[in-house]
Amino acid sequence: MNANACFGVILALLAASLILAPPVLAKETVNINFLAIESDADYYIVTAGPTVLSFEIDGTKAKVVKMEDSGGEIYSRYYTEKLQGSSLTISHGETNDSVFTPLTININENLYKGDCADTDGINFYEKGSVTSDGTTNEDECDSQWNVKEYNCFGDPIIFECPNGCMHGTCLVGTDACEDSDHGKEYYFKGTLTSGPTNVVSDYCDEDGDLIEHYCFKLAGHAFEAYECPNGCEDGKCVKSGCTDSDGGKDYFTKGTVTNGITVLTDYCMTKYDLKEYSCMTASSHKSVVYTCPKGCLEGACKTGEAPPPEPTPEPNITCVDSDQGKNFQTRGTVTIGNSTYEDICENNVLKEYECKNSTTKSTSLYQCPYGCEQGRCKDKPAEPPANETDDQTDDTPGDETPEPAPAPQKNFIELFFEWLASLFGC
Repeated sequence: MNANACFGVILALLAASLILAPPVLAKETVNINFLAIESDADYYIVTAGPTVLSFEIDGTKAKVVKMEDSGGEIYSRYYTEKLQGSSLTISHGETNDSVFTPLTININENLYKGDCADTDGINFYEKGSVTSDGTTNEDECDSQWNVKEYNCFGDPIIFECPNGCMHGTCLVGTDACEDSDHGKEYYFKGTLTSGPTNVVSDYCDEDGDLIEHYCFKLAGHAFEAYECPNGCEDGKCVKSGCTDSDGGKDYFTKGTVTNGITVLTDYCMTKYDLKEYSCMTASSHKSVVYTCPKGCLEGACKTGEAPPPEPTPEPNITCVDSDQGKNFQTRGTVTIGNSTYEDICENNVLKEYECKNSTTKSTSLYQCPYGCEQGRCKDKPAEPPANETDDQTDDTPGDETPEPAPAPQKNFIELFFEWLASLFGC
């Protein structure tokens, strides 16, 4: 083999070694706080407090550097990292698995996975949010007792809170619950305080039911919808239905109607008119206005003889006639208060208005001799002038001399020939 051929083989082997040689991966140490909450026999129960697991990521292998729990035990082996739902499973120990069984842990700090970010990790006692692919989901209460915890490692976790769930987080024992009406007290409006920010009061819903809040266990709180027998008003049940102290429509006894929190008492609207309240049904009331024959006093009709009616004062109204009475040649207007009446013509008959007294009018009809126009009779027409008789001739027949008849008119032809005759001397 010559030098060139040898050099070619060396280059080929060198290229193959570069292609087949495994890449050198950088090592990274990661510290993770976790809580093991699984109690199944397949999982290792760690500790109630945070336990630190330190390992190096090298390719697909995870070398455990240190793991400490409350017993202070230290493990150092190689494991394979594998995600299972919302947990991190570490398995495949190099030594006997009976020494260190597979372990499922829940991440409990701010972690990132790809483009996913979780503000609180898997922490049931803190409300966090998870942002992934441009969508943000906040931890929320799935029910009064369960929290829905979003995370970057799988589907949301539904966790049962020992003291109840409020505003997307489990309540702890320090969030003591206090209820001003001390539990399920339907006839008093209560206010419940649980934690530093949760303050709710009993109220009536749209269906008329009472929403009663009450404490449960140490720090949890619950509520129920209660149908009040006599209705719900202002966050509490009405203690009784409608009652009337005077037994109904008793116009001669002042009474008071009580309907829930509404209290109404009979009263005098005027000297004779009484406003009388009474119950219409077991839970409703009504009112009527009754005119007392002998007067109304202090919310009831008077008894005994009726007082004489008060005299009605004479109205102060003045009638005014612009044409001063029956004036047929002048159109007039009669004014009484806010009303006016004008003289009018009906064919040749004049309807003439005039004041009868200070408050009333009278009407008369008059036949106008020369016609009626614009609410007045027309004036008498003027007499025509006498005919002139001077220089009149007597037209007696037979005394006239007939005038001679006019000569007939000549036409053009005749005049032409007469001119020719005079020209030639004919």
